[in-house]
Amino acid sequence: MKRTCRNQGTGNSLSKGRCLTLIAVVFVALLTKAQDSVTPSEQEQSGFGREQVGFVPILRPIAIPQSALDVMSEDDIVAQCVKSKNSDFRQLPTQWFVAAAIHLHSSAETDLVIVPRMLSGEQDGKKSESGCWDGIKNGPFWILRKVRGGFIVVLSKSADGLEIRPTRSRGVRDIWLSWITFDAIGVMPMKFDGKRYVVAKNAPVIPKRSG
Repeated sequence: MKRTCRNQGTGNSLSKGRCLTLIAVVFVALLTKAQDSVTPSEQEQSGFGREQVGFVPILRPIAIPQSALDVMSEDDIVAQCVKSKNSDFRQLPTQWFVAAAIHLHSSAETDLVIVPRMLSGEQDGKKSESGCWDGIKNGPFWILRKVRGGFIVVLSKSADGLEIRPTRSRGVRDIWLSWITFDAIGVMPMKFDGKRYVVAKNAPVIPKRSG
């Protein structure tokens, strides 16, 4: 899925500022639309992104179980961060992350969306608690599914936004990963393949900017 701002001649052209504003407004609508499609009993946050660029932060953070941190420590993105610190953490610092509870399969299983925790006192919220994921956009997202004895990581990807969709694959809710560039919004649909989330077949991906 792709939306672009294109010049329509001198009289109808959008300025760069107006174009970016329009893109951000449309993207926020994409992130929040799914929350209107579930019943009140199922109502929970389904769109996630960084507040500093007009997205939806985690609204109801929960404590991250130690079993979730244990599997997070084995994730490649997290391992690279730990390695960059030149420290041998016995336990992954819980203050590096913030989590929200979601239900991908049923209300009996509480799964997690996890994102980097940003420093609250920093201007524009550009600094992460860990120091590994600074900047205002395109940060990592992790989805952890609850299983017997703990959690498993079923998604570990960087994007501008993540949306939990009402549609399902193998009984588990689909997701959209989204990106914003100067003149486009790209959405990558992902489906659960029984083990983890993979890109849906024939899914459109935002093209890289040239130059």
